[in-house]
Amino acid sequence: MRGEPLPIYGDGSNIRSFLYCEDVAEAYEDRPFNDQRYFLDDQKLKKLGWCERTNWEEGLRKTIEWYKNNPKWWGDVSGVLLPHPRLSMMPAEEANEDNVEASDC
Repeated sequence: MRGEPLPIYGDGSNIRSFLYCEDVAEAYEDRPFNDQRYFLDDQKLKKLGWCERTNWEEGLRKTIEWYKNNPKWWGDVSGVLLPHPRLSMMPAEEANEDNVEASDC
């Protein structure tokens, strides 16, 4: 939004399938909020006859327009551009702050 370059992490081998938010919200009507993160595999949905109605380019355009038109909703997001440590790379005490036993799975 400010014309600054974005950092890219990793080696480029990650695979993602991006879905526009309204398509996901329609597929999961009973989950309108409170999900910080979860994995969505749209292959099962497609087998049930569901398909995305918003392609990548249109979804990205609509998302950018929303952010441009609604700056009061998102404010200063500069902190999201900073690298975040992975839990697996943190010392055991920090990764396990609530004294929950670590799992090997």
